[in-house]
Amino acid sequence: MAASGLLYLLGFGILALPLDGTAFWGKSAFVLSTFIWTLGEIVNAVNIGVFIARHSPVNWRASFQSFIGLFSMAGASVGPLVAGPVIAAAGHSALWAGTAVACAFWGFGALLLDRKDRSSTSEAWDR
Repeated sequence: MAASGLLYLLGFGILALPLDGTAFWGKSAFVLSTFIWTLGEIVNAVNIGVFIARHSPVNWRASFQSFIGLFSMAGASVGPLVAGPVIAAAGHSALWAGTAVACAFWGFGALLLDRKDRSSTSEAWDR
């Protein structure tokens, strides 16, 4: 999940750069950005179920799994409502920089959780 966060950070971070969409570099950067964050999507989609199951209590795993789709759709619904005013007030670069920072927090948090898991005993997974 930390790798997913890093790929999102890089992909969305590129969009925060001042790019000219008509220049070759600008078009190439958009393509590169899309490729990178799509890899993040793939890594996330493949691993999120295992991540949630591994980090939730046994008796709540099914409930937590069911919320993945709900929260994804809520984000898809609320995202444009939040992004519009951000773009109007601060521009596209600010929106993508904020998105990249949020992804950095996600990736860093997943990395810290992984380190905590590795330092604990294997008995912790028997909860």
